[in-house]
Amino acid sequence: MSDFSLMIGEFDIKEKYNRFFSEATVYSYLGHLDKKQLDDVLIHLEKSLSDSLPSKIAIKKIYNILVESLQNIFGYLEGNNENGNFLDAFVFVNKSDSCYHIATGNFMMRKDVRSIKSRIEIVNSLDRDELKDLYRGVLDIGGESQGGGAGLGFIDMAKRSSGELASEFIDVDDEHVFFILELDVKI
Repeated sequence: MSDFSLMIGEFDIKEKYNRFFSEATVYSYLGHLDKKQLDDVLIHLEKSLSDSLPSKIAIKKIYNILVESLQNIFGYLEGNNENGNFLDAFVFVNKSDSCYHIATGNFMMRKDVRSIKSRIEIVNSLDRDELKDLYRGVLDIGGESQGGGAGLGFIDMAKRSSGELASEFIDVDDEHVFFILELDVKI
């Protein structure tokens, strides 16, 4: 990863990536995320989790959150694929004493920010039972979100995490922002 650098204007994805890297990093990825790379990331992620986590339940919980995160990233990256400059993303799993900290970062269209912020605020305002009800309600309605999924991603991640989803939207250019999503999982 040391040779990787992407600058778009003043924005440097590697600088954001380095913010999360530490000795506590269990898994990290920085680079292009196309369909082939997504499969490779999931294979390496599963192996890294199996090597570092003692419990299959913990592995499954973190893996499922990361699959949902990667599907969200991929859904939003596909729409930003005009010249390939916006297909880069990062994924982190860092271990602390009491939990695992997951962070993802990806480019997305500025026009989608309001919708994403709104969905994160809604899931952060709900308790566990309300999240389950919302999940079932969205399943019953069906349809497709702007990211190409069923709109369950943030709800599912909130259900499986410990605490609120933290988000950051960093200006990149007139059309794009860089979206960082962070959450903790107690094991």
